[in-house]
Amino acid sequence: NYDRLITVTISYLSKALEKRIWSYYGRINELGAIRLERDVAGIVSAAVKGSRYGLRDAFVRCTQMTLILNMEDDEWEELIKSTPQEEQEAGIVWQLDANERQRVRAIVKDRA
Repeated sequence: NYDRLITVTISYLSKALEKRIWSYYGRINELGAIRLERDVAGIVSAAVKGSRYGLRDAFVRCTQMTLILNMEDDEWEELIKSTPQEEQEAGIVWQLDANERQRVRAIVKDRA
């Protein structure tokens, strides 16, 4: 019962965290994106503390969002130009589709 409760709670927490990240659209700068990534990583590590490492998969979308937010411009250009086959070879299995990745990239305001 406890494992089932934790699984449902983690699932809800990951969805709420993703909604919160989407709500920051245009309200954070590059420094805020770095802090957001650190905070999300802390939440994920606290939520999956102990032997529940498999629950980390619930947070994949959130961690990919923060990864995109903090990419350098040249990394982002490479990602846009890459084909799905090249992405698989790089070892990245994206949970976000191309449109969502574009929207996530636009969350940070005044990107130079």
